[in-house]
Amino acid sequence: MPNDWFEFKRFRVEQRKAAFKVGTDACLLGAWADVERNKRILDVGTGSGVIALMLAQRSSALITGIDRDDQNAVQAHENFTASPWKDRLTALHASVQDFEANPLFDHIVCNPPFFHGSTVHSDERMHRSRHDDELPLHEMLSHAYRLSSDDGSFSMVYPMERLDETLVKAQTLGWSLHKLLRIKPNAKKAANRFLAEWKKTASSLQDDTLILYGDDLSYTEASKALLAPFYLHL
Repeated sequence: MPNDWFEFKRFRVEQRKAAFKVGTDACLLGAWADVERNKRILDVGTGSGVIALMLAQRSSALITGIDRDDQNAVQAHENFTASPWKDRLTALHASVQDFEANPLFDHIVCNPPFFHGSTVHSDERMHRSRHDDELPLHEMLSHAYRLSSDDGSFSMVYPMERLDETLVKAQTLGWSLHKLLRIKPNAKKAANRFLAEWKKTASSLQDDTLILYGDDLSYTEASKALLAPFYLHL
């Protein structure tokens, strides 16, 4: 059973009230998204607030985390308030579909619910956090486009088997793929996740692969370089 907290080098994430606990997907996105020069960032479906906290450590931006689950929003607010960056972090109980912003955001990030058409989870909050019933892929991409500035970016993590579908839907909405990172659990396995950064303006594509673990099940040097600013044991 997951702990009620997750300790990072510079902050602690309490997660007793969060429907979804801190996981590798969120940590990879929080460490990878290119936010160093951003002034305003939106974290959609912030959950415990872990991605927003990682981005606060990596930038000087004002960061808003929104979540349609009220207990997630409460948990994120508590974690933001207890962090070194409490003056730059805001948690709101809101869905992205109903959310309005002025000014718009330089960068939007999302670790979205991505199970589609699979077995219903017995825990309603867990089901809503893991399945895309209330935030389908097209809506996520569309609202990210609506809430981002003219030169804004959108970063996400998603299952590898949905990459082609994501490419088609994103490009239809006007997004241009800027960076792609394929995540392989180890050198012998196929990629099972991808991280993508989209922009509204066309740019050259940076396409890379990250092998997460070595044969001894320890992090590869590339994984350590990405996650070392955050993980206690790296």
